[in-house]
Amino acid sequence: MRAKLIYINTVLPRFQVYCVMRFTSSMFSSAVSTEPLADQWPALGAATLSMLAIGLVSALVTPGIQPLLLVASSGASIILIFILPNSPVSQPYPLIMGHLICATVGVSCALLPVDINIQAALCILACLLAMVLLDCLHPPGGATGLMPVIVGADAVGTYTYIFFPVLVNMLVLLILGILFHRYCLKKEYPSQASPLQDPIHRHKDASPLTRLGISHKDLDAALKVYDAQLNITEKDLSRVYGLAQQNAYARKFGEVRCKDIMSRDVVTVERDTELE
Repeated sequence: MRAKLIYINTVLPRFQVYCVMRFTSSMFSSAVSTEPLADQWPALGAATLSMLAIGLVSALVTPGIQPLLLVASSGASIILIFILPNSPVSQPYPLIMGHLICATVGVSCALLPVDINIQAALCILACLLAMVLLDCLHPPGGATGLMPVIVGADAVGTYTYIFFPVLVNMLVLLILGILFHRYCLKKEYPSQASPLQDPIHRHKDASPLTRLGISHKDLDAALKVYDAQLNITEKDLSRVYGLAQQNAYARKFGEVRCKDIMSRDVVTVERDTELE
C-alpha cells in the first residue's frame, strides 16, 4: 500500500509532466526555417506593395458591375511567393492554375441545391482532386474555392468570379513577384530546372558536385520512394546536399583531390585554330 502511494504521489506526476512537455514541444515547435527578421524586411516591403498594387490594378480593370475586387486567398499566396519562393507550390503554374481551377469548382459547388456544409465538403474534395490530377497544388486555392460557397455564387458574380477578380489578382501578383525577386530581392523566381550540363564550361561531363557522389537521378529515385510532400524543389535539395557533401569531405579528408572535380571532356584548341 505504501509503495502504491509513493508511485501515485511521485512517479505518476513526473510522468504526466514529461508527457505534457513532450506534447507541447512537438505541437508548438517551429516547423519552417525562415530567415531572421532583419533579412526579411525587403520581402515584407515587396509583399505590402504587391497587395496594394493588386487592389489598385483590380479596381482599374474590373468591370463596375463586379462586386469583388480582391480575393482573400491572395494574401496567403503573397506569403508563399515572397517568403517561400522556392517551394514547388509557389511556382507560377500552381499559382495561376490552382486558383482558376478552385474558383471554377467553388462556383459550381455553390450553385448545387444542397446544404452549405455539403457544398463546402464537396468543394474541398473536388479542389484537391483537380489540383493533384493537374499537378498544380496551391494551398490558398482551397480558400478561393470556398469563398463562393460561403457568401453565395451571386455575391461573387457567378462564373465571372474566375476572371474578375481571381485571374486579375493572380496575374498581377505573378508579374510583381517576378519583378521584385529578380530586380530588387536578387533571388531566383521562378525556380529553374537543374541544367543537364555544366553551365559555366559547357561540356558534357557531370558537374563537380555530382561527380563527388549523388546525382540528380539518385535524388529523383529517393523522392519517389520518400512518402511525403517536400516543400523544396529538387534543384534546391541538390544544392543543399552538395554543400553538405563538401563540408563532409573537408571534415573527413581535409581536401578534395583535383581528379575528383576536374572535367575530362575538356574543350581544347590547337596552334592553328582560328580565333573565332
